[in-house]
Amino acid sequence: MGIVTFTLCVCEEKHAQKSEDAPLRLTCGERAGMIACMDGCGGSGARRYPRFGDWTGARVSAWLIGNTLADWFLAGDMGARGTGGAAPEALAEQLETLLSSRLREVKAQIPPEDTAFPSRLSKTLPSTLAAVLVEAAGRNRCRICSFWAGDSRTYFFPVSGLRQTSRDDIRGGADPFDSLMGDGILSNVISADSDFRIHWAQTFTREPCMVLTATDGCFSYFPSPMHLEELLLDTLISAETPLDWENTLREEIGAVAGDDYTLQLAVMGFSNFRALQTAYRPRREYFRARFTQSLRRVLEENDSVGHRALWMAYKQDYMAEET
Repeated sequence: MGIVTFTLCVCEEKHAQKSEDAPLRLTCGERAGMIACMDGCGGSGARRYPRFGDWTGARVSAWLIGNTLADWFLAGDMGARGTGGAAPEALAEQLETLLSSRLREVKAQIPPEDTAFPSRLSKTLPSTLAAVLVEAAGRNRCRICSFWAGDSRTYFFPVSGLRQTSRDDIRGGADPFDSLMGDGILSNVISADSDFRIHWAQTFTREPCMVLTATDGCFSYFPSPMHLEELLLDTLISAETPLDWENTLREEIGAVAGDDYTLQLAVMGFSNFRALQTAYRPRREYFRARFTQSLRRVLEENDSVGHRALWMAYKQDYMAEET
């Protein structure tokens, strides 16, 4: 068994053959593993390219980024060797350089007339990225590095509750609750046209835990960020097997999503699925007692003040800074 016990992958398209999401799992290594989600920006990347099977630039970019990440991870034999303790900012800079170079290389293969956009809002090969690299860091200790650009998200999920480790690249810096109330403009996305930033966050843990990546289709159609943790806990505890859990998540997210949706989840440190359920059952009971009934009430009564008050209480841990 590698550093990751098992993974789940939910990757669904809203319209057949038109998905602009892409997943990545590299989780068999003894020393390190990685999960990632990419969400091609369908508005600014809507131009189709005959050279690439008539895919949109958004779809090409999402898969190209995933392939580049895989090449980077595998070329360094990170699964077996780890990163050698490289600083997360150095890893982020490596990714920026590699992705920029690869996207510009592919852009150079596109006929000039296909990159002449009529709108200044259009971009060549635009996509978001959310990736989590997990690495053994000493005896019974794990390092978790999150990398992101755009509004796809990374999460650390210890038994004490879900933590969002990424921060959405949205103009004005809206928090996760406020971003559900409007259509925020992305301030940073990966593309072949301009410079971009790969942000990072790092935490260490000695406890068994889960990590996640998700595109916005997984969370932006719920009434609040709290609903994602509620869904994860309820479906985990009620599932019979990991596959059952994965299938239920696919159905439950699909029932509300209005877009493609991709969720990658990696479980670390648990001996089996029953041990995972046992560990998270107290959190589920706490969540139900503290938030579930109140959430239902404020939504039924359209109580926006009460809804925000619940979010502010939940946010203290959910958005806690990790070190």
